[in-house]
Amino acid sequence: GPKVRFEVAAADQLSGGPYDLVTMFDCLHDMGDPIGAARQVRGVIAEDGSWMIVEPAAGDRVEDNFNPVGRAYYGFSTLLCTPSS
Repeated sequence: GPKVRFEVAAADQLSGGPYDLVTMFDCLHDMGDPIGAARQVRGVIAEDGSWMIVEPAAGDRVEDNFNPVGRAYYGFSTLLCTPSS
C-alpha cells in the first residue's frame, strides 16, 4: 500500500490514525480553540508520532513588532487571517 497519505481536515474533524506525522502551517494561532485542536491531534497521532507546528516568528509585545516584517504580519492578520479564522 501507499507509504504516504495526505488529508486535509478541520481541527475538530480529525479522524483515522494513528498518524506518524501531523503538520500545521501558520494556522494554530488563528484557531478559535487551539487547546481543543491540540487535544484532537493528540487523539490521532501515533504514540511515537510527531506534530510539526510552523508559526510566524513574532515578538510577544506589540512594540517588538514595530518593524517592516511586523507591519506585514499585522496587515495579513487583519485582512486575511482574522476574517477566515
